[in-house]
Amino acid sequence: MATIFSNIKERVLYISENKGIAREKFFDDLGITYGNFKGKAKEKALSSDILAKIVAKYPDVSPEWLLTGRGEMLKPEHENQSQEVTIIKGNRKTRDAIIDTQEIPFYELDATAGLSSFLKGDKRVNIIDTIKIPNAPRCDGAFGVIGDSMLPLLRSGDIILYKESPINLDYLLFGEMYVLGYDLGDWEEVLAVKYIHKSKKGKNYIKLVSENPNHADKDIPFASIKALALVKVTIRFNTPY
Repeated sequence: MATIFSNIKERVLYISENKGIAREKFFDDLGITYGNFKGKAKEKALSSDILAKIVAKYPDVSPEWLLTGRGEMLKPEHENQSQEVTIIKGNRKTRDAIIDTQEIPFYELDATAGLSSFLKGDKRVNIIDTIKIPNAPRCDGAFGVIGDSMLPLLRSGDIILYKESPINLDYLLFGEMYVLGYDLGDWEEVLAVKYIHKSKKGKNYIKLVSENPNHADKDIPFASIKALALVKVTIRFNTPY
C-alpha cells in the first residue's frame, strides 16, 4: 500500500529516506538546502528546475507520484529506469494493445508551421531517423518536445511518440496527454502539449491542463482545434548536456 504524504516536499524527503541517502548529501546533490524542507518553509512550492533535477537524478521514481502522490513511488519494473534514457509507458489513464517491436519515424517538427500542416502534409520530407522500441502501444510517429508546460514530467528535448486522433469529442480520452494545434482568434495556430480535461464552460469547450504549476489551465472552444494526436510514450535522455 502506498504511503500518503500531505505535500510534495514530504515526498522528496521520503525519497532520501527510502534510498538510505543522508539528507545533507541528498540536498547537496540537488543544489538546495535542507532548510527549505523544515517548518513553514515546507509549505512553500518547489521550482520546476528542482523537480526536473529530481526526476533526472532518480529515474526510477515515478514523476506522477512525485507531483501528485498518486500510485507508487517507484516505477514498475517494465519501465526503463536507466540514468541515460527513461522510457515512460505506464502513467497513462487508458491501456492499449502492446506491439512486440516497431520502428517509428522520428520527425523534425516545425512549430511555426503548425501541427495541422505537419499531420496533413508529406511527412516524409521531415523524417530525421527512426526509433525502434519494444513492448509499446502502436504509434504513428515521434518528435521532440517544445516548451516547458509539462515540466518536470517532460522537458524540451524529450521525445514524444504519438498516435493521430480524429477531431471528434466522441473519441476524446479526457485526462490523457495530447499534442494539439489550435487557433486563438486571428492569431496563428498554437502548438501545445497538454492534458485535456472536461471544461466547466460546457460540452463545446475543453480545458487544457499543464504539469508545470507556472502554467495556468486554459479553457478553449473545441471547434478551435485544428489537429490532435494522443501521446502514447515519452522518452527522456538523462544527460547534463
